[in-house]
Amino acid sequence: MLYLAYCLDNTNSVALRNAKRDENWDYFMVHKEKLKIAGPILAEQDEKTIGSLMIIEAASHAEALHWVKQTPFAKAGLFNSIDIRPWKWVIGKPKEI
Repeated sequence: MLYLAYCLDNTNSVALRNAKRDENWDYFMVHKEKLKIAGPILAEQDEKTIGSLMIIEAASHAEALHWVKQTPFAKAGLFNSIDIRPWKWVIGKPKEI
């Protein structure tokens, strides 16, 4: 099943995000079979990064949450909140998924 992870950063966390970006990317590359889509959430007024959105393949909500909590961003305390929801891919789904 697919899960959407909506993660909002703590206030004033740009330096932490930048410090962990490469490590987080490496984590994604090692676990790319679980991660279907990922990208930053931007503030409307200045397009600064304020969080992360990920679509994860997992057997359960608990597994998806555990996976997100193992990311370098989460382990470093970047996220103020993590919201995990079941998600159904309808439009734009690649054929191999």
